[in-house]
Amino acid sequence: MACWGLGGHLIVGDLWTEKVELGFMYGASLDDPSGLFNSELGGKQCRSYEL
Repeated sequence: MACWGLGGHLIVGDLWTEKVELGFMYGASLDDPSGLFNSELGGKQCRSYEL
């Protein structure tokens, strides 16, 4: 796992055997008109993109 941020965590990267996941800690507050986020959609704060 790797974390990137500025004064706190903003993005978390996880490597799995079958996928790579980028988690955006405040992704639920971002507009996503193109439907980029495809994981953690039910949460109140985070959204993720799985490759």
